[in-house]
Amino acid sequence: MTKDLKFFLFVAFWCSVTAFSQDLSVKYSFIKNGLSIKDYNLDIQKDHSLFYDSEYCLDNINIKSQLIILKDNSSEIKVLDKAGDVSVSTRKQIQLNWRMINETKIIENYTCQKAEVIYGNKKWIVWFTNDLPFQDGPFVFKGLPGLILVAESEQYKFELLEINKSLNKQCSIKQEGRKELSYDKYQSLFDNITNKNNNLLNSISNLGLKLETDFRSMSEKETKNNAIRELL
Repeated sequence: MTKDLKFFLFVAFWCSVTAFSQDLSVKYSFIKNGLSIKDYNLDIQKDHSLFYDSEYCLDNINIKSQLIILKDNSSEIKVLDKAGDVSVSTRKQIQLNWRMINETKIIENYTCQKAEVIYGNKKWIVWFTNDLPFQDGPFVFKGLPGLILVAESEQYKFELLEINKSLNKQCSIKQEGRKELSYDKYQSLFDNITNKNNNLLNSISNLGLKLETDFRSMSEKETKNNAIRELL
């Protein structure tokens, strides 16, 4: 190999590493039983990533869903959320024992490899690409040698919508001032909120207060917000 060729290969390698050292923003569609529920963003930065409802970044004070998953190089995730007017946070250990499968396909012009994992008593199949060497993906998924473009179980699916090489500068996610809960208490909190909302809807229906349509619409929005909490 000539010195010129060695130098060219070194420069090409260095440029590829430099190109992928920048931040990345990825948008996914969250699908349940074949129906699109919400869009979620994955913002990948130098030492951590944030996965959150795409509407969170919009200038809309009526946005209630604030579930955000913060991932770093540790074996746990940090969950930031909001229960009514109270901002809360919790942590959860995540164990992902990936099994690589010798199968590939093209997704949005990226060559992807198949892998699978058991998480939350569900078998998940994912497709990741080495063309984007970010060891991250939607929801809690991470740790493969490339960006996960699609992740799906029997009932749920995260599907790639778009990839941007710059982050949404509108997003300002505050971690300070949140009430820290154990993961068990976090689960109980939102289980109780869901049960109260369901009971209130049933009461309104039984009393014939003509508020059922409005409250049902609010309840459906909250159900969409809870859909991803079911998976945690």
